[in-house]
Amino acid sequence: MDIVAHIRGAVHSRIETILLDIPDTRDSEKEFEKGLEMSKEQAIIMTRDALNILNVSNLARSY
Repeated sequence: MDIVAHIRGAVHSRIETILLDIPDTRDSEKEFEKGLEMSKEQAIIMTRDALNILNVSNLARSY
């Protein structure tokens, strides 16, 4: 599940901070910590959050 955390972190770091002017709070080291655990529900929520950010940033670039 660390790939889910990494994707969410990358979306935050690259999209939210640049296009949406949200402060960077990413902890990329934690994304790859051995033993990082999350439930299936947490992984789904994290993935959905990342996709929602990408959709919002796409809309922001349209205007």
